[in-house]
Amino acid sequence: MFPASIEPNTFALAGTWSAAAQSLAAGPGAERRLNCRAKKVHLVAGGHGTITVSVNGQSGSAVTVNGPPTLYTLAEQPQVQQMTVSLSAEPG
Repeated sequence: MFPASIEPNTFALAGTWSAAAQSLAAGPGAERRLNCRAKKVHLVAGGHGTITVSVNGQSGSAVTVNGPPTLYTLAEQPQVQQMTVSLSAEPG
């Protein structure tokens, strides 16, 4: 479960995650929520699975991850704005 609020320019995790020095691996119910002010939001992800993205509570896109770490664009707005980007990931 996410905290009631997320400080600006930070993120919170929910569900099960495995943490290593420079990575996070999604487990059951894995979700990440980012509160940021940006025009674009990117994520480096590797492995195999799908990341479902929503921006400000609106359904966004599904990103298919397949292979080594790659840079993915999760959100792109016409101008810089405050937004909450939510991700749910399949385990892996």
